[in-house]
This record gives sequence, structure tokens and C-alpha cells, in this order.
Amino acid sequence: MIKLQADTKSKPSKWTPEIIELLKTKSSKEVAKIIKKSRTTIIYMRNKLNIPNSIPSPRNWTPELDELFKTKTNEEIANITDKSLNAIKTRRYKLKPIIPKVKWTPEIIELLKTKSNKEMAKITGKSINAIQGMKNKLKLTKTKAKWTLEMDELFKTKTDDEIVIITGKSLSAVKVRRRFKTIKTTIKWTLEMNELFKTNTIEEIANITGKSLDSIKAKGEKLGYYKSISKKNINNMIMIELLKTKSNKEIIKITGKTLNYILKLRCKLKISSPKYWTLEKNELFKTKSNKEILEITGKTLKYILQQRCKLKIPSLKISRIYWTLEKKELFKTKSNEEIAEITGRSLSAIQFMRYKLKPLRIKIYPSLEEIELFKTKSNKEIANITGKSINIIQGRRCKLKIPRKNLPQTKKL
Repeated sequence: MIKLQADTKSKPSKWTPEIIELLKTKSSKEVAKIIKKSRTTIIYMRNKLNIPNSIPSPRNWTPELDELFKTKTNEEIANITDKSLNAIKTRRYKLKPIIPKVKWTPEIIELLKTKSNKEMAKITGKSINAIQGMKNKLKLTKTKAKWTLEMDELFKTKTDDEIVIITGKSLSAVKVRRRFKTIKTTIKWTLEMNELFKTNTIEEIANITGKSLDSIKAKGEKLGYYKSISKKNINNMIMIELLKTKSNKEIIKITGKTLNYILKLRCKLKISSPKYWTLEKNELFKTKSNKEILEITGKTLKYILQQRCKLKIPSLKISRIYWTLEKKELFKTKSNEEIAEITGRSLSAIQFMRYKLKPLRIKIYPSLEEIELFKTKSNKEIANITGKSINIIQGRRCKLKIPRKNLPQTKKL
């Protein structure tokens, strides 16, 4: 028998004798994948030719198929029986009372007293809701370790974190128990602890002494190490140090705060921004120009000019290179580009100077070679020789008053 392969790009095949033979040996689902047709068309062809399906239809559930639900999943049953997942799920739901379940024996009920719901679900195969429902019927609550007298005595000598490690309870439960019993730690502030404020931070002191951060801050304010600030949004001491030592732009980059927020803090705390212009930077105005100061400091030109006006230091004037008579004579014999290479000036400055020196300009007459080119050759030939455009050559021809009629005429073939 010839085996047909399902190509994704190929069109659906026609009903041939080879395909009709497949209906006798394979299921309609497998034939649909091979032929690239729908399942309804295959069932219609089966009914037309009176060819039954090799595997029983979804309606015919046999006791052998029902036994598969005890050992296999829905997907595995779908591959074996060629049924849809929805049909298998509905059949499983109908067979629930038939399938035997683990009964609540006295042994299992005793396990409910000592084990959790998840552990019981693994042992019995029941759902967590069913186990919790059985616990509610039997009035079995979760077993919790009660607070003993020995545990309560720990509050007098140890911190909350240490009690959490010893008892295994949560930190919130320990804090609630401390408030309920109103038990305070007997650890008092000694001289050695007071000296820790000079070298260590609040978090480091909390790790050493075992006290809370609030109690350490309150003690630091009493000793004068931390200034108590009553205003809103000013609780970070690092922010105050930044306001004293750095500019507003630098604080924005570090903290990500807005400029209005920083300016409000400066007004509340009466901390002015640090002066940028020191004595060393003010001396630059005496020896260097504004552009040089701009490259060194990175400030704007307006900011530099304002500081120059405050210091009353005039800007340095760059010594100008004046036009001498020797340089002015270059305009009579050389072009602007050649003068720019000799003098080192820009083309715009040279063009402006040429405009001023109009009466001193002398006309440069055309050479004999140039006149001969225009008399003997066409504009295209001159363009190929000189590399200039035809419009420029035509304009030059008009200035020289050499018409194109004087050119030698070529005979037409």
C-alpha cells in the first residue's frame, strides 16, 4: 500500500482508490491529517460508502475504555481512543461515583491532627478543600505553639530578632506579644554604646546593640549627634550635607529630585548654594578670554559675562592682523583662494575687502590661448578640457564677444 504524507503546502487531495482503502484501516482523525480534509467530510464519505470507523465512535463507551480513567490522563486517553478532550472530560465527570475513593478511616482522621492539608492531599489523593471541610466537621484547628513562661522571660534579656530565631515565630507576632505583655528590654544605654555614635551609622549601632532604629534616633537626638527636624519631607541627614557641599544640578543628578523641591529645602533650612567662583577661577578672567574660560569650566557664555561684570574685568581683545599695502596689492594679480592661503583669512573676509578695494582693482585681460580655444572649439570640447559647466563657458564667450558662427562647420553625412 502506498503511504501518503501530509505536506503543508500541497492542496487537499481528491478521493482516489488509495484514499478509500485508508478509511478501512485508519481512523477519521488520522485520515484528515493525511488527506488535508476536514473530519466532517471524511465522516460523510464513510456514511456514503458504508465503511465503519476502525475505532468505536465517541458515543460507544465500553467498560474497557472506562477502565483507562483509573490509570491514565485525559490526553493519553485522547490519543488512544481518538476522542475529543471535551468528550473525555464529560465521561470522567459521569464516572466519578463509579471510581473508588479513599474513605475516611480512623487512621486517616488521626493524621489530620498532625499534618498539613498539602501533605494529606498527597497521601489520600483528595483535594485541599475536601480535607479542610473534613477538619471543619471534626472541629480540628491548626496546631499552634503557645507562648510559655520561658518564652516570655526571653523578652527581658534579648531582642526581637533573637527571639524570632529561638522560637521560630514571625517578627510581627513577637512585637504583638511584647506590646501585650508590656515587657521592655533590660539592656540600658551605657557609655560604650554612647561612643558608637561618633564612628558608626544607625544601622550598624542597631546590629551591635540589638535596639530598634527609632530608639537609636531618639537617643542620638538627646546626645546632640542628630538634629531633630520637625518640618515635613526633611528626615534624611544626607540631603542636608549635599545642600551644603554641592550645587543644585549635582544634587538633581544624585537624588533625582526636581529643582523646585531643592530650592524649597534651601529656603526652609536657610542653606545657600555653595559659591562656584573661587579665587583661583576668578584669576582666569585676567589672563584668558571668554571662550577659553568656557572650555575650562563648562559654563555658559552668559554666566561667564555676568561674573566678568561683577568683577569689573574687561574682556581681552585679540590683536587684529590689519591689511597692509603689500597684501592689498595681491588683489590685482591673484584670486580669493590664493589670497586665503597666503594670509590665512576666511573667504568672506577677502570678498568683503575686495568689495572695498573696487577702485584699486585692475582688469585682467584674457590670454591668447583662451581666445584661440573659443575660436576653434565648441562649448562641449572646452568643458571636457577645463572641467567647467557649459553655462559658465557660454557666459565667458559672451564677455569675450566671440560668437559661435566663426566655428568651422562640419559637413552633414
